Order: sequence, then structure tokens, then C-alpha cells
Amino acid sequence: MIFKNNFFTVQYSIDTDTGLIRNNNEDSARIESFTGHNKKEFLIAALADGVGGMSDGEIASRDSVNIFMETVLIEINSETFSSKSISSIEKCMLEANDYVLSRNKKKKSSEYMASTLSTFVLDEQNITFANSGDSEIMLFDEKLRILSEVHREPFTGYLTSCIGVDNIPVIHADSIKLHKNDILLLSSDGLTDMVSDELISSILSNRQKTTDQLISDLKEAAFNNGGRDNITIILCKIEDA
Repeated sequence: MIFKNNFFTVQYSIDTDTGLIRNNNEDSARIESFTGHNKKEFLIAALADGVGGMSDGEIASRDSVNIFMETVLIEINSETFSSKSISSIEKCMLEANDYVLSRNKKKKSSEYMASTLSTFVLDEQNITFANSGDSEIMLFDEKLRILSEVHREPFTGYLTSCIGVDNIPVIHADSIKLHKNDILLLSSDGLTDMVSDELISSILSNRQKTTDQLISDLKEAAFNNGGRDNITIILCKIEDA
């Protein structure tokens, strides 16, 4: 798929897979282009991974993604929205959290659901991104940079923050300028727990490949290392306008 604005052409792809072990897929993801206020073009992405060990993980991830996207669509059509404003994307993340949390309050504690959520809004030359949980946001610009903040205990693997548990989850957000040949990668931990940063970097360095081909190579690497979890990937290549 192709997105264009006055600065870049963006080739992008999205894919999700149950992996080799799991019977169901608790990941959700969307990437879509929208025209906002003053006819500005936006590329918006969201990826979520339902928390294992809790009920209805696939519902939590789906709701997190959909509510975020719906809220962003409302925001970009307002005169006050600024994609460079970290508070704008945080607001959309909090709307997703409030929705999942409100559904949890109607459930028994044993039926609570939760999800990670990683997102970005691309506007002109800038990307504003945010995450809660451990679904990573990466930028490859000759070397791999982790833009997201992993909210997970290093030894137990338990999440320290995610969507649907606390009134105000920990949200890491920032904004950076993009350049030609940058590659953006959002993924669930079905990729990052199976494939080293070094191998991910090596795969992304093959610039002749399309985004579909790069995702296929990343999935194959995860499968070769066991494919123990659902694998969901959003990948964008920044090219000339």
C-alpha cells in the first residue's frame, strides 16, 4: 500500500499470524490514511497485543486499536489538533484505556481483560508515537533504534503498565522528524521475543525488498526460532515524494 504527502511517499504493509503454537490470535492492528482539517494528509497506525493470562485478550486488543483510531479521526478534524503535540496522541491513548477499563468494571475481577497499545501519527515530515506495554516501535536508519519504552519486568516478564488496568496507565510518547530511507516497524512481542535486534536490523537493511517481503522475512525468522506467540507487524518505508 502507498501513502503520499508533500514530503514523502510511504510504502507500508500490515500482517498478523497466530504463530506456530497458539490456537487463537489475540493481536489486533490497523494502519490507515486520513484527510484531516485543512486537507492535511495523515497516516495513522495502532497495534495491540491482548495480555496473556487474562480473559478476552482479543477483545481488549481490538477495542484498544479501534477506539484509538476513532478518537484520532475526530482529533485530526479539529482545528486545535497538532500531530507534533505529544498530549494529543496521549489523549487518544487514554480514550482507549478508558473504554477497556469501563468494560472491565462491568465484569468479575477474574474476567478482566487488558492489552498493550503502540501507535503513531505521521504528518508531513514528523511522526508522533506512543505506547503502553511491550509492543515495540522501532526506527531503522542504518541502525535499529527502539523508540518505544518497554513496560515489563525484566525477570518475570509481567507487564508494569498496559491498557485497561489502571485509571492512568504509563504512556511513553515522543515526536521525531523522519528522513528518506527510514523504516518504521511496529510489532507485537511474538516477533521481538523470538528475533534478536541484530537479526531484525540485518533483515531491514535489504532495501531492495518491498514491505511485504520484509514482513515475510521477519515472520520466517520468528518461526525459525519457535514462533511461540502471535506475530503482528506494521512496516513502513519512507521514500521520495
